Amino acid sequence: LRIKNDLTRDISVTILNINGQPLESIVYRNQSGEMTKTIPLSHLPSGQYYARFMVDGKFLTKLIQLVR
Repeated sequence: LRIKNDLTRDISVTILNINGQPLESIVYRNQSGEMTKTIPLSHLPSGQYYARFMVDGKFLTKLIQLVR
């Protein structure tokens, strides 16, 4: 995941299945600037998932494709 955060904040990332059920979640504390983060998903099958980002109580959700 590539993330850009202009101010220093906590960033929560949750991976959801296509039905919106959470599968993985991680919090990156006190992050700022552009960064690349890896979330281990090797246990999940190929398919479509959502990555939900939360910063300061605001959400952004992106569709992602996991291909093996």
